Amino acid sequence: MKRSIFASIFAAGALLSGSALAQNAVGIATSSAGSFYHTMGSVMAATLAEKNNIQMRVQPFASPNIHLPAVNAG
Repeated sequence: MKRSIFASIFAAGALLSGSALAQNAVGIATSSAGSFYHTMGSVMAATLAEKNNIQMRVQPFASPNIHLPAVNAG
């Protein structure tokens, strides 16, 4: 549980950095739709979009081997 809370805080901090705010939309990579992490990513996206007026997109991926290169590529 502590690990997921830390990951959520880290992700929120990364999303709110200056370079992320300069973009038109910010994507959140999550595991497949219907999973706990996808639900958590959807809630984070909705909250950040509502409170900070940022366009957020939740992008589900099958595994970290797929979504990490996509996140790294921008």
